[in-house]
Amino acid sequence: MFNPEFYPTPAEVIQIMLQGETIENKTFLEPSAGKGDIVDYLNEYQAKNVLTCEINNDLQLILKSKSQFIGDNFLNIKSEQISHIDYIVMNPPFSNAETHILHAFEIAPKGCKIIALCNAETILNTHSINRKQLKTIIEAYIKKHSELEKDVKSLET
Repeated sequence: MFNPEFYPTPAEVIQIMLQGETIENKTFLEPSAGKGDIVDYLNEYQAKNVLTCEINNDLQLILKSKSQFIGDNFLNIKSEQISHIDYIVMNPPFSNAETHILHAFEIAPKGCKIIALCNAETILNTHSINRKQLKTIIEAYIKKHSELEKDVKSLET
């Protein structure tokens, strides 16, 4: 339709991605927004503001009517442009998802949550430096939160 990597995110998947997260009055970035399925979901649940990026010109026109469009290529977005956001929610192109997710980690402000949909091979098949780096970041995050969980449980007993 628009390009070979255009895969709209179904509402059921978005719901799972955002389960337990506060949407109302929060500011989001959707960096590979496509036609805006994630944007629509966030707007429906009262997001304060949704910033978007999209490389396809036709899709940009759609997004500009329902979000704050900040750039065509997410990989060129700088941290200063998104210093006020609460979340990055993304369904990046599967061919280079690791590059997009790593860039999100590089530019996200302190306290920002990153929620990314990607093919399992992006994490399991560490054939590139970027994929190895992403796997390391994810493993460190899991370890940190597992340790925090243990600390909280020990305080409760």
